[in-house]
Amino acid sequence: QNSNLFNNGIDILYSLPFAFQHFDIVTHSFEDSISTVNTNNLFKKSYENVKQLTIDIPCENLNETIISKNIIDLNLKFAGMSGKWIFSFTRIYQLTLGNQINISPEEFTRLLKYSPYLKSLVASYYTLQLVTNQWNDKIICELLSRKIRSLKISSDNCLDEYMKVHELLPITRVFHKGCYHLNVSVYSRNIVAGLILRSMGHLRSLKVRLKEHTNDMKITKEWLIKQNTKFEKLDCFITIDGNEYSFWFGRLR
Repeated sequence: QNSNLFNNGIDILYSLPFAFQHFDIVTHSFEDSISTVNTNNLFKKSYENVKQLTIDIPCENLNETIISKNIIDLNLKFAGMSGKWIFSFTRIYQLTLGNQINISPEEFTRLLKYSPYLKSLVASYYTLQLVTNQWNDKIICELLSRKIRSLKISSDNCLDEYMKVHELLPITRVFHKGCYHLNVSVYSRNIVAGLILRSMGHLRSLKVRLKEHTNDMKITKEWLIKQNTKFEKLDCFITIDGNEYSFWFGRLR
C-alpha cells in the first residue's frame, strides 16, 4: 500500500470494528470514509484493537475515531506536521520519526511533554539533528535524556547510514544517563570500544552494525581487553551475524 492508492482510484475496504493491532493511514480518504456501523459504536469501539498507528501522508486533520488511548506505538512518516491531533496520543510508548518528517523543535518539545509514557525512540541522525536544533535545544536534550530508555538510529536513504565519531558524540552526551538499549550503525569497531562502551555506562543491550568488517576486524572480548584493560570486568555476551553484533550486558560499570 502507498499514498498513490487514492489517486489511482483504488478503495480500501475493511470491516469494523477493526480487528488488527496495526493500522496504516495511506490515503486522505480516511477522513471522508463511509461506514455502516452505528455512529455511537463507531466512535467508541471501532479502533479499540489498534495498538500501532502508522501515518504515511501529511494529515492536517485526523478522524477522531482513530485517536485512541490504546495506541502505544506511533510511526510518523509524512513530510509536514501541521495537525494538532498528534498531541492527542498521550499513551504512546514508542515513537518512530520518518526521514521525511518536518517538525519544529517547539512542536517536538510539546510532543515529548504530552507523552508521559514515551520510552522508545526510532529516528535517523538527520531527524534527531532537526528536532533538537542541531543538539542545541537544552530543554529537548534534557527531556530525551530523562525519558528515552531505548534508542534506534535508523538509516537515512539520502546519507551514509554508518555513523562517524563526531556524529555519535552528541548522541552519547544526551543519552548516556538513561539509555538501556541502543541500536546503531558505525564505521568501525574502534568506535564501539573507544566511545560507545566507554560512555554509555547503563546499557543492557547493544546492537551495532560495522561498515569496516573482515575476519581480522571482528569484535571479541579478547580484542576489547587489548583496547582497554578495564574491559576485563565487562560482563557481556556477544553474538555475531555477518557485520551485526548483539551485546547483552550484566553490567558495564
